[in-house]
Order: sequence, then C-alpha cells, then structure tokens
Amino acid sequence: PYNKIAKAGGLVMGARKHLNTKTFRHLAAHESQTVGLDRGTAPFSPGPIDYHDFAGTQWRLPSATLALFGVYLTAGVGIAGVNLCKLGSLGAVACGHRGPWAAMGDWNVTPAELQASEWLQQVRGVVITPTNVSWTSQGGRMIDYVVVSESVLHLIAGVWADASGSFKSHMGICLNMRTSPE
Repeated sequence: PYNKIAKAGGLVMGARKHLNTKTFRHLAAHESQTVGLDRGTAPFSPGPIDYHDFAGTQWRLPSATLALFGVYLTAGVGIAGVNLCKLGSLGAVACGHRGPWAAMGDWNVTPAELQASEWLQQVRGVVITPTNVSWTSQGGRMIDYVVVSESVLHLIAGVWADASGSFKSHMGICLNMRTSPE
C-alpha cells in the first residue's frame, strides 16, 4: 500500500521461456536446512519456509540448477528486526537448495553492513556490486547489488546497474552469467 508517509517495495521476476526456469517452495526436512533462520525458542518442525519479501526461481544450467532470488529488505531498519527474519528465511531457502544460488535486489543496507552481520559467512555468500556506478539509490548509497554463493562465482560474467532512469528511486541491477565455466 502507498501513502504519503511510507513507501512499499515489491518484487517481480521474469525469465524467457527458453531458459527453462520454474518457481519453487522450500520444504525444510532437517534443522540443517534452516541456516540463519531465527525460530526463537521454538523447536525445529519440518515444513515449508515462508518467503518474506523475496521471490525465488530455479534455472537449470548444464552443470547445476541455480536458485535465483529477488530480495527486498525493509528500509531504515538495517540488519535488525524484520530484516533479520527476512535474511534468516532467505538463508534457509538458499542453503536448503544444496546448489549454487544468487540473490539480487534492494538490500537497503550497504555491502559493508551486510558483511558485518555475519550472514554472508553463514550462507557462504559473496557480494558483487555493479561495476559501472558507485551508487544505486537516490541517496547516493550502494544498496542494490547481488549476493552469490561461493560455488557460483566462476559463472559470473558481470553485474551492472541500469542507469537509464527507468526506475524512480533505485537503479535496476543486471546479472550476466555464463551457462558453463570458461
């Protein structure tokens, strides 16, 4: 919902039909598939993990199936509160995939802030920022970028920002991947 005081973000993912993508829902069968998911004091219970401001799809590559996520962390919160829940859910789904993954979008925190949270270490993720700009939001901050699993780094051909002005407050992020290693 939009009002004059607060703005809401959203996610859209699209893929060309020939890329053979499909959406999926993560079912955690073992506690190890909930890396980073804060359940508080509740014991582990097998079942679905809810997607909270991220969307996922699978892309079958010749060498593996890549899980690709669009991400939105709540603005003004940092790595706390609801964003910890979002990171926990994303981490659980990404690690539960047991294959390479990439997450891109509006993180609403800088790469340094995400690194300081230890979430990247927990999920074995690496930040890749756009190479053609030094900022991605109207505020002059780099908060729109890609995080990939260490296991997919060799397939990343580049990340850049769409500086054409088609987005009001942020630049779109483009990820170029090789379908097989060089």
